[in-house]
Amino acid sequence: MSQFRLEIESFTPPSLPDYIGVPVSAIKPLYGNVTSPTSPMTFTISLGSRGLYPATHLQLCYVFEGTGSVFPPEFITAEDLVKTGDYYEVTVLPKSIPRSKVNEGESSTGKVMVYAWKWEILLGS
Repeated sequence: MSQFRLEIESFTPPSLPDYIGVPVSAIKPLYGNVTSPTSPMTFTISLGSRGLYPATHLQLCYVFEGTGSVFPPEFITAEDLVKTGDYYEVTVLPKSIPRSKVNEGESSTGKVMVYAWKWEILLGS
């Protein structure tokens, strides 16, 4: 089997609600409520000429400062990829993007990782 190649070409983060006057520590880790992002997150990936194959799915991981990693249960499959020229675009709806509780003075910004899997075997990130 040839080596799997996964490259992020572009990334557009989601818009977050404006919490002027609300302490950062008051933001709770919830899905699909007033603390959720207000716009989708999109990214464009290069997967090579064979698309997602040999991977069966992609999985997102959100890494937040001081709170660890969050792996949402939803996977990204070939049906979720939109072909745009030589690349594939992925859109993650706001209700699927987790928010994490952050401590006073810490950033609420998270790092997003994309993992490619063939069933239970990690192919790349």
